[in-house]
Amino acid sequence: MNTHQFTFVEQARLGGRARFFLWQSDMELSGESTVVREDGGSIPTFATSDEARAYAVAKGLTVEREGGTHVYDLDGVRKWCQNPRPDTLNAAQVFMAWKLLEDAAIAAFPNALPGEPDAEADELATKLGTHLTETDHPPPGWEPHEWTLDEVGTLAGLLRPHLERLNVEFGGVAA
Repeated sequence: MNTHQFTFVEQARLGGRARFFLWQSDMELSGESTVVREDGGSIPTFATSDEARAYAVAKGLTVEREGGTHVYDLDGVRKWCQNPRPDTLNAAQVFMAWKLLEDAAIAAFPNALPGEPDAEADELATKLGTHLTETDHPPPGWEPHEWTLDEVGTLAGLLRPHLERLNVEFGGVAA
């Protein structure tokens, strides 16, 4: 069954500049989200949101009017990864970067059981998610995770090579 994919123009800060790209989602909680790629596999990026919209229209995609309100500050996450500390961790920002890496097929959220090779990464992703309730009234018993220096070091080590790969894939602003 094919589900309708909604297309949005999104913005990332990477390599010291704003880059716009296209993101698609079926908008289902358990659904699939992807970053649009060229037929050859590259990720087209643009200097402006208007250029990204024009590209989408030329490809026959309808861009939703809402969206793009979040800026993925990948430069901020890259900087944090160079000197990761619990007191400087912006868990929501790091989580959004991790999700973008997944949607761009650069990295995947692990779904591992204890004892499996990706179990530690899976546990860290779950801990990041505990910071994502931005409500004045969190659910009863909700507590954000208290990060250790070892955990943030491991998290930064997991993210760093994938952010560098995304930087290469976002390398050129499409003409």
